[in-house]
Amino acid sequence: MDAAGNLYGTTQAGGAYNEGTVFQVSAVGRTKVLHSFGGYPDGVQPYAGVIRDQSGDLYGTTGFGGNYGYGTVFKLSKSGHESVLYSFSGLSGDPAWPVAALVMDRVGSLYGTSMEGGSTSFGTVFKVDSTRKLTVLHSFTGMGDGAFPAAPLIRDTAANLYGTTTNPGEVFEITP
Repeated sequence: MDAAGNLYGTTQAGGAYNEGTVFQVSAVGRTKVLHSFGGYPDGVQPYAGVIRDQSGDLYGTTGFGGNYGYGTVFKLSKSGHESVLYSFSGLSGDPAWPVAALVMDRVGSLYGTSMEGGSTSFGTVFKVDSTRKLTVLHSFTGMGDGAFPAAPLIRDTAANLYGTTTNPGEVFEITP
């Protein structure tokens, strides 16, 4: 929600190409599509919602699409321009299929999870910095630390990240 009471969200389908949208609902209930995803290279099926920065730009993930088909991290400027900040390949330790919302730190770095990919294909916790560089902070092994994270991360004031995995159900902490 912004200061004017507008709400922002995503749809997994619909829009001009039936590949999903980012939308706005005004404080008086008017709906406006801000972006229609077209598949390649901008992404397909944004499963999670979006987050806003202080400038009013929106950030999110698509579960599929991008340059390699394994999803994207995108930015939608307040003027309506969509840009892909990172396109996941799922190869050589790269994450694949991000389906959860992102969190942002004070300097604008984005943190999220991917359902698969990483060094063991059991999913990752990743960071995309302001230069669009991706860093895998953790690759899940499925052996005591869980696998297939699908929920958004929570970030505390000390910059620790917390989340859950789906199989088996684990709660994890990633420290700075």
